Amino acid sequence: MSRGLITLVAVFCLAATSSAQQYDRVVKKNHWSVLSNVNGIRQDRAEDAAYAELYSGLERGGFKSYSESLNPWRAGAQTAAIVHLDRFSMAGGFSFEQSQGDQMCGSMFIHPGIYPVDMIEFIPGKKTLQTYAFDGGISVDLTPSVRLGGKMDFMSSNWSKRKDLRHTNYRLDLAVTPGILFHSGDVAVGLNYIFKRDTETITAEQIGTGESTYYVFHDKGLMYGAYGPWGGSGIHLDEVGVSGFPVVRNFHGGALQLDADGSLFELTYLHGAGKAGEKQSTWYRFPSNTWKLMWSDKYMFGETVLLSRLSHEYNSVRNSETVLEKVSSGGVSSIIEHGENLIYSEKSQETVLEDELIAERWEFLLRVSRKSTSSEAFQMYPFVAAQNLDLYGITLAPKLRRTAWELGAAFTFAAGAVKEDSYKTTEDSGVVTSPFRLDEYYQMDMEYKTSKRLGVDVDLRIHLPRQIYLKLDASVIKAFNIKTLGGDMRYASTIGLGYEF
Repeated sequence: MSRGLITLVAVFCLAATSSAQQYDRVVKKNHWSVLSNVNGIRQDRAEDAAYAELYSGLERGGFKSYSESLNPWRAGAQTAAIVHLDRFSMAGGFSFEQSQGDQMCGSMFIHPGIYPVDMIEFIPGKKTLQTYAFDGGISVDLTPSVRLGGKMDFMSSNWSKRKDLRHTNYRLDLAVTPGILFHSGDVAVGLNYIFKRDTETITAEQIGTGESTYYVFHDKGLMYGAYGPWGGSGIHLDEVGVSGFPVVRNFHGGALQLDADGSLFELTYLHGAGKAGEKQSTWYRFPSNTWKLMWSDKYMFGETVLLSRLSHEYNSVRNSETVLEKVSSGGVSSIIEHGENLIYSEKSQETVLEDELIAERWEFLLRVSRKSTSSEAFQMYPFVAAQNLDLYGITLAPKLRRTAWELGAAFTFAAGAVKEDSYKTTEDSGVVTSPFRLDEYYQMDMEYKTSKRLGVDVDLRIHLPRQIYLKLDASVIKAFNIKTLGGDMRYASTIGLGYEF
């Protein structure tokens, strides 16, 4: 840890001696920056850059998911730098953010939708989230044609709700990507290993011995699952021998890059092993596989840069629920696992196309995306629920830049469509009951994801003396044909004060 801090401090000190640059422009102009091989930072060593910023923001309006607050606010600080020396380049950053929202319920996870299982609670209350993050990377020239480097990203989050049903979450996100790069003239070949790990534990509690019984819905896929008291059997929030509801995923994989005369290709593969539970009480296992192919090209028209990027990602995940039995022998209790049943499967594909023009006094971005997800839930034989979800989006983002100010805007349109089907694999099963579905929340979730919406985001940056800048952001989203959500408008604003090295 101490060596990492010394390295990052050195980055900022060296960057402070460079001329003032805008950090995001410097990073974007190097089209290797969108890839996972840190050695790409030395493929474009034209500029050093660094910044530090304080910011605060808030949101208002009714168009929100069932897990968000009507009026959240956030405040934080962030800093980042990139610097190039004769034999090596370094990049890194720190950030801290605190956010808070009133009248919050819904998903008990910090980031809903990441895992194939969820916990949903129904008593509104205040929630506070703190997030700490840092990242650091270095690339060194071993020989005139070989570069070796590595990068680490670390993020820690803690979340707390102060009203029964109370819960506290601790989350960790870690990524380590060592890599190597071979280059000669206009050709470069890179290879890097990828390790990722994320963990989160929900620890719920009820203060006192009140008469109220707090209910939780345990979502096992497509909003089918178990509904009952938070400490009841099958909910898994209050199991003997297990601390809360712990979830963990480990990913191993790699990426291969090829740069041929400015045309850059990357192929990435990740295998994930996820589970919920701990020790002998493992309730779910959900392995996953991810493939991603990315192409990026860079064209120069005098001082104007055109960046073209196209990516396609395929992801699959399967969730199995274990069959456990508690056995006592000689006064000693143990858990025996008899097997597991597949209860959920999901396959998704996402395609993103971006074209970005960067000139000295203006910029323009066009982004088009499409994501298609096919899911099946089969938690109770012989019932099967199937869903096809398609999401689309397009963004136009112009920006003007002058000596004293910068003004940018982003115009976004998004929409989606969902199709469902449910059936029985056999009519002769003899099963009379059907799986329980939290239908009201499912309808809200689908409307929030698929409703047509228009968004406008305006970003004003005013340059003050001594390389200080003032940042003012404002955005609004207008949704159409809203029926189940609390409103069709959402507003947000952010103010920030920063310093460019």
